[in-house]
Amino acid sequence: MIIEKYPFMAKGIKDVIDLEDDMQATFMANPNEINLKALNKYDIFIVDINLVNLNRIDVVKEIRTYYPGSICILYIESDVSNCYKSLMDRKIDGFIHKTAEPMEFIKSLKAIINKELVVSEDFLNYIRQGGNANSKYYSLTLIERKTLKMVKEGKTNKAISIELKVCQRTVENYLSRIFSKLDVETRVEAVVKAIDEKII
Repeated sequence: MIIEKYPFMAKGIKDVIDLEDDMQATFMANPNEINLKALNKYDIFIVDINLVNLNRIDVVKEIRTYYPGSICILYIESDVSNCYKSLMDRKIDGFIHKTAEPMEFIKSLKAIINKELVVSEDFLNYIRQGGNANSKYYSLTLIERKTLKMVKEGKTNKAISIELKVCQRTVENYLSRIFSKLDVETRVEAVVKAIDEKII
């Protein structure tokens, strides 16, 4: 069962899953409410992290209540940091990026179903910090730390965008988030603070 904000995204996920011989999916797009008790039994729930009318945590809790043996996966955007505690507490079984290509999506889905451990560097950093989401080292995402390292090397936004294969505006957004997280105003301040605090 796919519970997704956007109908076209929900249908796209369903179509990708239905191509697999051993899988079949159905979906609800941007529901105002979900009566989980009234649903057929599903083995797997894929829940959009950005449901408009529903709190995803409440939805996950209900899934765990009514379908205790089911697999619950969050479908997420770029910043996965707010999912780590839920993963550690076993409220969810895993998460898949919305940016994943179809083959990568299926590979991640099957890994979660088979209880294979697929761990990102960010998640390892979260564990190293004792599950402390307020740690500055942890709070910078992998892409933000990579960006900051290139700033340290003296690269321009254009050079960084070429290396990361993103537009310059995206790099500017990365830097804005870095400045906000480190409570600085300039590139130099960000690099100095990151070095002092052993973030990079």
